[in-house]
Amino acid sequence: MLRASAQNGGIMIAKALRYLLPALLALAVAAPASAVKGKGGKRTVGLALDDGSSRSGGAARKALVIGNAAYPGSPLPNTKRDARDVAKALEDIGFTVHSALDLNLKGFRKTTNDFLDDIGKGDIVFVFYAGHGVEIDGTNYLVPIDFSAQRASDVAYEAYPLNQLLEGIQQQKPAVTVVVLDACRNNPFLANRSFGKRGLAQVNAGEGTLIAYATSPGKTASDGAANGNGVFTASLVKYLKKPGVDIEGVFKEVSDDVATKTAREQIPWRSSSIVGRFYLAGEPAAEEDEAPTKSSRRRPHEEEEEEVVEEPAPAKVVKEEPRKPLKGRSGLCWEQVVRKPWFQGASAIMPFTLDDQPHVVAYQRGTGKVITARIRHDGEAPEQLWQGKWKTGWQGFMPFMLNGSPHFFLYNADTGQAQYEAWIRGARDSLTKRYASWRKGYTWFVAFELVGFPAFMGYAGHSGDAVIWRVDGDLKDPNLIETNAGTGMTTATTYKVGETTYYFFYMAADGIAGSSRLNVQGDDFQVVSVAKSVPVEKGLAWVEPVVVGKTPYQLGYRAEDGAMVIYRGSADSTSWKGVAEESWGTGITGHASYEHEGRKYLMLYKAESGELEIRRSCQ
Repeated sequence: MLRASAQNGGIMIAKALRYLLPALLALAVAAPASAVKGKGGKRTVGLALDDGSSRSGGAARKALVIGNAAYPGSPLPNTKRDARDVAKALEDIGFTVHSALDLNLKGFRKTTNDFLDDIGKGDIVFVFYAGHGVEIDGTNYLVPIDFSAQRASDVAYEAYPLNQLLEGIQQQKPAVTVVVLDACRNNPFLANRSFGKRGLAQVNAGEGTLIAYATSPGKTASDGAANGNGVFTASLVKYLKKPGVDIEGVFKEVSDDVATKTAREQIPWRSSSIVGRFYLAGEPAAEEDEAPTKSSRRRPHEEEEEEVVEEPAPAKVVKEEPRKPLKGRSGLCWEQVVRKPWFQGASAIMPFTLDDQPHVVAYQRGTGKVITARIRHDGEAPEQLWQGKWKTGWQGFMPFMLNGSPHFFLYNADTGQAQYEAWIRGARDSLTKRYASWRKGYTWFVAFELVGFPAFMGYAGHSGDAVIWRVDGDLKDPNLIETNAGTGMTTATTYKVGETTYYFFYMAADGIAGSSRLNVQGDDFQVVSVAKSVPVEKGLAWVEPVVVGKTPYQLGYRAEDGAMVIYRGSADSTSWKGVAEESWGTGITGHASYEHEGRKYLMLYKAESGELEIRRSCQ
């Protein structure tokens, strides 16, 4: 049973509203939750190597494996076992392994320097670290066992910076580098020191490099059962030696395995710039060789002479063909209007409209830095209007219009604190209008319009708690619904076809999607049709709705290979069909859409480089 409240002029929620969340989520609704919301150009070489390549004269394989466990006051139970098991797996597939356990800072420096001295040009490099890690202002540090810093400014002197190792490896010019960090365990230094965050910041891969994290940026990973491996490393060891699977496929299987074991509480992450297919444990079984061509035939004595002087075969290079499009035709057409370096390191970007002109706000979670700018469609980067600071740690982030002015809703999932920020037109600045204390742990929000005012839905993925609330002209925000809708929904968006508003929801773990049509008539708000849930691709990083003309589309981004999977909806959004798959490039960390002068625009953002790309629909 859902609970509805009549507020502000007697807003009525129709009986059909009690079916809203089940319609959106396709999940059963449980008993109502208690107070959800409080008052208040070089080409990268891709190598295909067989199992014994380094032993048979191919590219040398060098690995560094570190496991730190003996932290005073916060020991880790499984990291030594993780390091030993990964080292054994790497040795089994031909790596020379430099192993080290329980390193202090001096030991870190010596061990990594010795390893860097052993790397040669064209080598295959694999690095695995299990232990504590800490992030300071976007920089990741691997924590030695003698770490004792009391202030953020001391960390650079008492921990080992990850970038130092990555840059040292790149200077040696290896062919392929794989770096695996099972270092996102719960930060034990938060409790008694004034620095650090949970998890690690994302570092995008350099040329020919894949960086894999045990969990997504800013999150923590499970240590696993006592006397066993960490959850991530257990899956890594399982798939590391699997023949016939390229390196991208290995980490895809690891991610799927970890997500399943943890009910998606832990989602491994990776960033890759490896082109082609690189096999750690051997290529797929080759087909029977065809008869030699005319130019390759030799007489018997020539074949014998060739065998005497033949050099060992070099590592094979597999060229990956362009994937534009990968398959199908979407019916969509886009033209690029902006592709420029802009603001690096933003954790969120959002467009908003001011005086009928599109603008964008970019926020950096670790530092609180915020930039607002006017979007240009003449090929140039956005024109900066204001730069300032908000509080650090905001995760939920939504712009909305109220009383004709832009506002921003901000939320911190770790503390439950929320804030309404208003844009000051004359000063080109923002002003905090109201604080609120909420329940912790909401993972996403979606906005829509209800009876002339903005309304929002918030959802906590780990618990299934959900809330719908409405904001009036005085920033009062009564809850309309509080419920527990069950876990599983990873994305929800709204879009309009004509004057009709729709919700679209997506469940990444199951690959299920669906939509609902809403009807608002005066004070009456109801669901009037519900789409049948349909199977779509699992594990998409995000989904963005696009309506061109009267045809709705959903763009689903696959992070590991940069593919955009495109689904076309029926006119009434009651069914969805996959129609195309196109290559849009890896590394996209932020996305949003907006409309201007009757055209649809897409913003695609890469935090590592700060590149902002804007595409405009051809129609």
